[in-house]
Amino acid sequence: MLSSFCPKSLLCYLDAKDKKDKGLKCDDDDWKPHLYYQYPDSDVEEDDDEYEDIGLESNDPNREDDSRMYDLVVSIQENRQKTAKKILATDKHHPLKINETFDGLGDINFTALHYAVRHSLPSIVSIILAHPDVDVNMADSNNATALFDACSETKDDDPGMLIILLSDPRVRVDIVETWDNLNILCRTACVGDEAIHQLQAMVAYRSYDELGIDKRANFHDFLSREITNEPITVLEMARYCKFNGLVNFFEKCKTYPLQTKHECEVLYKLSDALSTQIYATVVLASDGYLKINPPLTEKECDTVRFLKMATRLPLELQMILCNRMFGINKDTITSKHSFPAFCYLASLYPEKKIKSEVL
Repeated sequence: MLSSFCPKSLLCYLDAKDKKDKGLKCDDDDWKPHLYYQYPDSDVEEDDDEYEDIGLESNDPNREDDSRMYDLVVSIQENRQKTAKKILATDKHHPLKINETFDGLGDINFTALHYAVRHSLPSIVSIILAHPDVDVNMADSNNATALFDACSETKDDDPGMLIILLSDPRVRVDIVETWDNLNILCRTACVGDEAIHQLQAMVAYRSYDELGIDKRANFHDFLSREITNEPITVLEMARYCKFNGLVNFFEKCKTYPLQTKHECEVLYKLSDALSTQIYATVVLASDGYLKINPPLTEKECDTVRFLKMATRLPLELQMILCNRMFGINKDTITSKHSFPAFCYLASLYPEKKIKSEVL
């Protein structure tokens, strides 16, 4: 059964946390998270019987949906993954208002998805994304989606949270933020060269057209420096601001779009890209453009054995084999996808005949 103790309000709890973060004094009782309902300890494995016993699947006329949403926010705050999962469980009689917005953090209203992203909790973000009613493009009061928050919270060399959202095809990358009128690509590029990992992830998971890489935007609304008032492309912005790393990246995207996208896909280990990468290697080895050297370590033995075996197979079986390696249920690899892989390999061996004879 559900517990019936009287909780502290969410706003009081958030106010207490804000005081603690600022080094101000607050009462211990205010600091403790208070849930409306009791859920099994997140550190304990629960079975289905316990799941039903806490009442989340029952038709309880006394339960308030708002209370469960408060509980969800507190469970996110405390990184209680199993508790969050149970609160998010589908309930036919009392569906959770998963897209409801909250206030209490400054003057910004936010959703549970925003909150989980801002706390860098990938497990809970994945749970929320799996909810059937979640609006993945719901904006906060600044018209920023969770994707914008993911870029803001992402560490320079670890865009893991960003990748979780980009992997969901429902997440749109063309939405602009109200206060700066920039989409996610332009907004991220304004950070400078340190944003290169986020931009590589975007190119790996989305098309250039989706990202609007050639579209013009009003960067002067965001950048705190003298810049032309005319709309310009993200490459022109990078040149103007002397973000040399971004200039090189966007120039490469423009000059070698397929190859650059393939490199980014390989960087983030996307299955299709890795499959075509192996396929291109096998083809070049079969035709004598690449030489398979003897293994130097025990770890290389399996790789060499696989390549030697694959080179003896017909072309059709080579494609099937490479796809099955990465769980891809396709029998062919089209030239549209394999060409960037050949280009990528050619860039790795600039002095070999592979570059002039294969391309």
